[in-house]
Amino acid sequence: HAPYSPPERFLTEEAMACPDDPKIFKQELKGLNEEDSRRRLHSLVTRYDGEVRYGDEQLKGIVELLREFQLGENTFLIVTSDHGEEFM
Repeated sequence: HAPYSPPERFLTEEAMACPDDPKIFKQELKGLNEEDSRRRLHSLVTRYDGEVRYGDEQLKGIVELLREFQLGENTFLIVTSDHGEEFM
């Protein structure tokens, strides 16, 4: 959930220009035409995607540590999630 603030390496220039809080983002949409609104929404989704990529990287690090310490064969790694995010 928001705010979407992954490390900068996971953000495009377009996403960095977008607020990380959807509440602020929604205020910015007021008065924009449809094309500009879609462009801004894409920026917000790109920020969210950066959060997902960051989470993937962290999970990969855990798996690599398990392998490094030869714990992978006898370890269950369970990842759960309640849901993704809904954008407007």
